[in-house]
Amino acid sequence: MNLSSGEVSTLPAGRIPKTLTLEPTNLPATAFVTGVPGVQFLSADSHYVLGVEPVARDPEWERYRWAIHERASAKRAAELRMHWSYAPFLVLGSRLIYQTPAYMRRADDRLVEESKKLRAADLASGRELWAWPIRDTAYRGPIPH
Repeated sequence: MNLSSGEVSTLPAGRIPKTLTLEPTNLPATAFVTGVPGVQFLSADSHYVLGVEPVARDPEWERYRWAIHERASAKRAAELRMHWSYAPFLVLGSRLIYQTPAYMRRADDRLVEESKKLRAADLASGRELWAWPIRDTAYRGPIPH
């Protein structure tokens, strides 16, 4: 679904994940994809592998390099710089769809608070295309007795 226009389009059946996991799925060493750098994670539909490497130190914001490769061929689909060392992700056509947690960061002399979001980035440029807030249902208050 196009969140800007509301237009709905179909995907081939093989491209729709049966289940989406929000937990990182590390590949065991025996299943590593050759040529993918860093720690490897599977996409939600298991068609892609994300290789994550730290490339900068604090205080630089985008300190991780994400290298996204097709799992079957090891062909590189994208390389992006991110603040997060991992996020649940899915590749749909020319877009990377991923979820980010709520966070707060200092920007100049103020704090900027971001809610949990579903985001899309263009694979070719790495540019964010859209971000949509997600309701965070986790309870973080005191535990009742």
